[in-house]
Amino acid sequence: MSQLSWQQSSYCSEGNSCIGVADRGGGSLLLRESDVPGVVLTATPEGLRGLIARVKAGGGAQKSTRVRSSMRATDS
Repeated sequence: MSQLSWQQSSYCSEGNSCIGVADRGGGSLLLRESDVPGVVLTATPEGLRGLIARVKAGGGAQKSTRVRSSMRATDS
């Protein structure tokens, strides 16, 4: 995974507890938390957009369950 270009929000100046995103190609994105970089999730752009929209809207667990199905853990 060292060949990937991981990006973090400009709001993450401290580098702690930040989410990194990398384009894996083939229509999938990789997500990882800076505190645990060995755990990587794969998501489609649509799945990630849906998750972000639901979080911003204060969506509950029932709505998030559908988004989780489009994300899976990958080997690091």
